[in-house]
Amino acid sequence: MRVLIVDDEKLAREAIEHIIVSSDYDMKVVAQAQNAKEALSMYKMYNPDVIITDICMDGEDGLNLIEEIHRYDSNSNVIVLSAYEKFEYAKKAYESGAEFYLLKPIDENELIRILLIFKERIESNKKEIEDISKNFIAVRDNYFKELFLNPFVDADNFNEICNVFGIHSSQRFVVAKVFIDSFYVLTKDEQKEAENALKGAIQYFELIYNGRCVQIQISNCEWAVVEFFDEQKEDEAIIMKLNGAFLSLQEQFELMFDKTKISIGISKIYSNPQYMLQAYNEANEMICSTAWQGKGSVINKESITPYVTQGIFITRKELDEICTACIANDYEAIQLSIDKYFGRITGIQYVEIMVLYNVVAEAVISIIRNITKNANTIFDVFEERIDLFSEIRTCKNLADIKTWFEDKMKQALKYTNKNNSSENLTKIINIIEREYSNLITVEDIAEKLYFSPSYLMRLFKYETGQTLHAYITEYRIKKAVELLKRGDLKISEVSVRVGYADSNYFGQVFKRVMGITPQKYMKGLK
Repeated sequence: MRVLIVDDEKLAREAIEHIIVSSDYDMKVVAQAQNAKEALSMYKMYNPDVIITDICMDGEDGLNLIEEIHRYDSNSNVIVLSAYEKFEYAKKAYESGAEFYLLKPIDENELIRILLIFKERIESNKKEIEDISKNFIAVRDNYFKELFLNPFVDADNFNEICNVFGIHSSQRFVVAKVFIDSFYVLTKDEQKEAENALKGAIQYFELIYNGRCVQIQISNCEWAVVEFFDEQKEDEAIIMKLNGAFLSLQEQFELMFDKTKISIGISKIYSNPQYMLQAYNEANEMICSTAWQGKGSVINKESITPYVTQGIFITRKELDEICTACIANDYEAIQLSIDKYFGRITGIQYVEIMVLYNVVAEAVISIIRNITKNANTIFDVFEERIDLFSEIRTCKNLADIKTWFEDKMKQALKYTNKNNSSENLTKIINIIEREYSNLITVEDIAEKLYFSPSYLMRLFKYETGQTLHAYITEYRIKKAVELLKRGDLKISEVSVRVGYADSNYFGQVFKRVMGITPQKYMKGLK
């Protein structure tokens, strides 16, 4: 509790201060004044909780001082000290606004007792005001949360409601989302520190833009900020001001907590509170956006253009190229494919980092399954049971994601060096030997092995030096030669048995491989 002492005698003032300071009741003297004029000035400057004043000071009437203070603050708490015992003096003091009248010399215990009465009352009033304030803020926050989350909320009386909350609203506004990056990676103690740092930064922000914005805590690690602007301000000026303001907010957070950063997403400028939900969703969207900027960015919806969704995804051809390079132990080819993909992504101005996380993690899983042909061996490749989708989320920007992808491909190369692809080649040849008499195609073989056709052909060519089509053709003609040597089948029957329904086409293929027609081959046997 803060006390102002007014007395024209210095010794008297110091004696009173000694009593108060020695009391051990968390009370302090914030100022001393020797006359009424000085006392009024000190009161306005220090705003004390209690005034202890003499009634007569060097010819001045202390009652006038009490009346002046009471006019300035009707809730002032005044104790009058006087050497006059007559009731009329006490009566005038009470009428002027004093609550207690003490005779000099002061009874120390009585003074402390009266001060404690004031202290208890002040603390009780303060708690009541705090409770009202908390309830008031809770009502305000719930109103805005409804606007953010419920599309059916009626915002017709928006400005009137804002006035009740002390917010100087206008039709033009933006919504920003402030989010602590990697919050749940922090320890419990660090999470609490980060939360307090963000609260402090938000309070600092509120001091600068008091009355023109409202801040709502959504969770421990995220806040929403609605800022209002005058109608005549240009959009460009608003955006520049916003970016500068939120960069200052980031700096303030980092001054208090340096283990992580905050990301800030800002909506477009809107002119109708009915769009509060849309603006909030945009701010949310910006938090997960622009992978090349990464976490810890201030991202403004007004400053970016929409992306073409399909441009983010890795094509089947790109995946096949990486798979083939893994089988061939060709890291340069892998690097070239990855560089080409990320070069394309870098050219897209707006890429949702959360989408990119999933695309790259799924690509890694697809590649590993293709080169191992076993869903479970993904854990053998990476030597432990890891969650790729969680791990990649530690990447903060596009460069981090690219490095992560490259590291995973290096691990894949180590695995393929230990486990060659001869087993896969054997499976392909077995299928051909078993199915050659049917109308089997490359697509049929790829489907049986869960390969893509292009990957299957690249793998076969790498392992044998021969195309898969050529091998199938040569194998069929080899079987045809065996059947023709038996001499008990017509050429048309041999054609069907080795997978050619058209005997004329069979004859053309036979001649291309053997150099002579089937008929001449049979005559030569005779």
